[in-house]
Amino acid sequence: MKTMLSRISRFRHTAKYGLPSLLPIASAPHPHFFENSLFSSVGISKHDEAVFTANKNPFVSDYLIKTLGFSRHEANSVAAKLNSVKCPKNPDLVINFFKEMGLKRRKIKKLVSITPRLLYSNVNRTLKPKFECLQKVGVSGSDLVDLFLADGKVLYKAVGSHVMPNLDYLRKLISSEETLVKLIKKSPKILAVDGPKRFEPKILLLQKFGFSNAKIEKLLLQRPGILFQNPEWLEEILHRVEKDLQISPKSGMFVYGVLAAISLRKSAVEKKMRVFRSCGWCDLDIMTVFRKQPLCLGMSEARIRRALDFFMRRLGIKSEFLVSNPALIMLSLDKRVIPRIEVLKVLNEKKLNQKISFAQAMYISESTFRSEFVLPYKDEVPNLYESYMTRVRR
Repeated sequence: MKTMLSRISRFRHTAKYGLPSLLPIASAPHPHFFENSLFSSVGISKHDEAVFTANKNPFVSDYLIKTLGFSRHEANSVAAKLNSVKCPKNPDLVINFFKEMGLKRRKIKKLVSITPRLLYSNVNRTLKPKFECLQKVGVSGSDLVDLFLADGKVLYKAVGSHVMPNLDYLRKLISSEETLVKLIKKSPKILAVDGPKRFEPKILLLQKFGFSNAKIEKLLLQRPGILFQNPEWLEEILHRVEKDLQISPKSGMFVYGVLAAISLRKSAVEKKMRVFRSCGWCDLDIMTVFRKQPLCLGMSEARIRRALDFFMRRLGIKSEFLVSNPALIMLSLDKRVIPRIEVLKVLNEKKLNQKISFAQAMYISESTFRSEFVLPYKDEVPNLYESYMTRVRR
């Protein structure tokens, strides 16, 4: 520790890092002449084209302007999304339903903008059952709107055939209703597909690789999109983690290896390995770090290089120490490692240091470090607390 502190005492931290051809027309233009010639020749987008085209549903446009405060341009754009030229039967019932649910006009406007078909909904048959069902689970208020804004298809799936079966299936895997709500918010699409049929092959595959429900829950909360992938894709990921990263399915780190592998191509892993090699690491040690701390793979090459440079070249720490303590590489240098080293250096100079290993000093929680190494010396060492807090709050 003293060697490290003497090195850091010499270290001064600095901040890082043509008009269309006018041909004579002998006969009446084709019905789509203006669509195909005029708009394309002046570069008007499909979106603007729909607005310029005669509005097929002027009632909807006028209604949106009058009821929800849309501008004419906004209203025409939204109305153009509708295939139907029929007038909605009871749009007031839909708007009033949302108001009764506690939604402000701004939220209702946003919801209708994305899913204008809502105006044609039967409140009692389509909207109310879904809101009540999700409220019972624990999703309510603006969270409901955010959910529907994320995936409007949920509003058009029947409670009996989609929403409830999907919830019931997920309840068998998820530990609590609160966690289930988190999952739904993260991926509303979960309620809009044929859940048991889509989810089952992936869940069985994970269980085949030894995933408990707790690990499946952890994986889904991070990457719910797994449920919508092909089973072959997931199987390839699982085999990569086991064979390429050499993480056993029995290891508690396997789930983190899967999370890392989902985000990375093999070429990306090789790039990160080259950074370690440039600092003198052998492949065996690199793979040991990845096996112990798979989320290291999620770090950028620049961040890995900076961490290795700091620990090995500035502090003189050997690679063997980092292999034994790979989590050190993942810690924030600016908000955790350097501020704590500065505190320990000052305490050591004033002979106030307590016995603690370097790794332990870096690993302990923020509140514990502050209560044991900063606050007790607040009066005895001027500016210690203020300097430390300034660094960690940057």
